[in-house]
Amino acid sequence: MSFAVEVNFDGLIGPSHNYGGLSDGNLASAKNAGDVSNPREAAVQALCLRAFAAVGAHGWGRVDVLFDEAGVAQLLEVNTVPGMTDHSLVPMAARARGIDFDTLVARILATSQRAQRAAC
Repeated sequence: MSFAVEVNFDGLIGPSHNYGGLSDGNLASAKNAGDVSNPREAAVQALCLRAFAAVGAHGWGRVDVLFDEAGVAQLLEVNTVPGMTDHSLVPMAARARGIDFDTLVARILATSQRAQRAAC
Protein backbone atom coordinates (compact mmCIF):
# COMPACT_ATOMS: atom_id res chain seq x y z
CA MET A 1 0.00 0.00 0.00
CA SER A 2 1.37 3.43 -0.90
CA PHE A 3 0.69 6.63 0.94
CA ALA A 4 1.50 10.32 0.59
CA VAL A 5 3.28 12.32 3.24
CA GLU A 6 3.11 16.07 2.94
CA VAL A 7 3.77 18.90 5.32
CA ASN A 8 2.39 22.11 3.83
CA PHE A 9 2.84 25.49 5.47
CA ASP A 10 1.95 27.82 2.61
CA GLY A 11 -1.82 27.37 2.84
CA LEU A 12 -2.03 26.80 -0.91
CA ILE A 13 -3.97 23.58 -0.95
CA GLY A 14 -7.39 22.57 -2.08
CA PRO A 15 -9.30 20.41 -4.52
CA SER A 16 -8.33 22.47 -7.56
CA HIS A 17 -4.88 23.73 -6.52
CA ASN A 18 -2.19 23.57 -9.12
CA TYR A 19 1.08 25.43 -9.25
CA GLY A 20 0.67 26.50 -12.85
CA GLY A 21 -2.11 28.91 -11.88
CA LEU A 22 0.00 30.93 -9.46
CA SER A 23 1.41 34.30 -10.41
CA ASP A 24 5.06 34.79 -11.32
CA GLY A 25 7.13 35.55 -8.26
CA ASN A 26 4.92 33.47 -5.98
CA LEU A 27 7.20 31.39 -3.74
CA ALA A 28 5.19 28.18 -4.22
CA SER A 29 5.11 28.77 -7.98
CA ALA A 30 8.86 29.26 -8.17
CA LYS A 31 9.63 26.40 -5.81
CA ASN A 32 7.40 23.97 -7.69
CA ALA A 33 7.97 25.10 -11.27
CA GLY A 34 7.37 22.20 -13.62
CA ASP A 35 5.66 20.05 -11.00
CA VAL A 36 2.47 18.31 -12.02
CA SER A 37 -0.46 18.81 -9.69
CA ASN A 38 -2.00 15.69 -8.16
CA PRO A 39 -5.80 16.04 -7.96
CA ARG A 40 -6.17 13.00 -5.66
CA GLU A 41 -3.72 14.41 -3.12
CA ALA A 42 -5.35 17.83 -3.42
CA ALA A 43 -8.79 16.31 -2.75
CA VAL A 44 -7.48 14.50 0.35
CA GLN A 45 -5.83 17.71 1.55
CA ALA A 46 -9.16 19.51 1.12
CA LEU A 47 -10.91 16.76 3.11
CA CYS A 48 -8.34 17.18 5.87
CA LEU A 49 -8.76 20.96 5.94
CA ARG A 50 -12.55 20.64 6.15
CA ALA A 51 -12.24 18.12 9.01
CA PHE A 52 -9.74 20.37 10.80
CA ALA A 53 -12.08 23.36 10.49
CA ALA A 54 -15.15 21.29 11.44
CA VAL A 55 -13.75 20.56 14.89
CA GLY A 56 -12.82 24.23 15.38
CA ALA A 57 -9.10 23.57 15.20
CA HIS A 58 -6.68 26.31 14.24
CA GLY A 59 -2.95 26.84 14.04
CA TRP A 60 -1.57 23.36 13.49
CA GLY A 61 -2.42 19.72 14.02
CA ARG A 62 -2.51 16.39 12.26
CA VAL A 63 -5.34 14.75 10.35
CA ASP A 64 -5.08 11.00 9.84
CA VAL A 65 -6.46 9.35 6.71
CA LEU A 66 -6.26 5.79 5.40
CA PHE A 67 -7.23 4.58 1.96
CA ASP A 68 -9.63 1.63 1.85
CA GLU A 69 -9.34 -1.28 -0.59
CA ALA A 70 -11.23 0.73 -3.22
CA GLY A 71 -8.77 3.62 -2.86
CA VAL A 72 -11.28 5.89 -1.12
CA ALA A 73 -9.88 8.13 1.62
CA GLN A 74 -11.30 7.34 5.05
CA LEU A 75 -10.90 10.02 7.71
CA LEU A 76 -9.64 8.49 10.97
CA GLU A 77 -9.14 11.42 13.32
CA VAL A 78 -8.23 15.04 13.77
CA ASN A 79 -5.43 15.35 16.30
CA THR A 80 -5.15 18.93 17.58
CA VAL A 81 -2.15 18.14 19.80
CA PRO A 82 -0.02 15.59 17.94
CA GLY A 83 3.20 14.28 19.43
CA MET A 84 6.46 16.08 18.82
CA THR A 85 9.03 13.47 19.83
CA ASP A 86 11.68 12.32 17.36
CA HIS A 87 9.53 9.27 16.54
CA SER A 88 6.19 11.12 16.25
CA LEU A 89 4.46 11.43 12.88
CA VAL A 90 4.64 15.22 12.45
CA PRO A 91 8.43 15.48 12.92
CA MET A 92 8.90 12.32 10.81
CA ALA A 93 6.79 13.78 7.97
CA ALA A 94 8.71 17.05 8.19
CA ARG A 95 12.03 15.21 8.05
CA ALA A 96 10.81 13.37 4.95
CA ARG A 97 10.30 16.80 3.36
CA GLY A 98 13.75 18.04 4.41
CA ILE A 99 12.48 20.17 7.31
CA ASP A 100 14.57 19.86 10.47
CA PHE A 101 12.98 19.89 13.92
CA ASP A 102 13.95 23.48 14.83
CA THR A 103 12.53 24.80 11.55
CA LEU A 104 9.36 22.76 12.07
CA VAL A 105 8.84 24.22 15.54
CA ALA A 106 9.46 27.75 14.25
CA ARG A 107 6.90 27.24 11.47
CA ILE A 108 4.34 25.81 13.89
CA LEU A 109 4.81 28.80 16.20
CA ALA A 110 4.46 31.23 13.30
CA THR A 111 1.29 29.48 12.10
CA SER A 112 -0.18 29.52 15.60
CA GLN A 113 0.69 33.19 16.06
CA ARG A 114 -1.01 34.10 12.76
CA ALA A 115 -4.11 32.18 13.82
CA GLN A 116 -4.11 33.89 17.22
CA ARG A 117 -3.78 37.36 15.65
CA ALA A 118 -6.60 36.58 13.21
CA ALA A 119 -8.85 35.55 16.10
CA CYS A 120 -8.32 38.86 17.95
